[in-house]
Amino acid sequence: MPALTAMSFVGTWTTVFRLYEGDEGIPGTLEIWEEDGRLVGRYQPNNGAVSGTAAGMDYRGTWRQQAASGSGLSNGGFSLRLDPTGRTFSGTWCYHDGTDTAVAPWTGTRIS
Repeated sequence: MPALTAMSFVGTWTTVFRLYEGDEGIPGTLEIWEEDGRLVGRYQPNNGAVSGTAAGMDYRGTWRQQAASGSGLSNGGFSLRLDPTGRTFSGTWCYHDGTDTAVAPWTGTRIS
């Protein structure tokens, strides 16, 4: 198996992000590609976008999406880590809006 690199995150993922540890989570898709030396992408639901940098098996950055209220944007940070096979990731996300500094789980499985 070839060594994992930052580009190992590029692809399409089925994901679940949880609002807190132990909830059922919200399923969605995440597509990641390389653009100008950064890894960027988009996810559904909520018309979300991610942008960040990867080193080895770790991808860290920021996310933004339409606010749940439908008015304005929500944003925050994330930190994801690939498993040794490159087929799944796990990590956390958090808000940067001043109302919640807690982190919550975010997991994914590669589609392509």
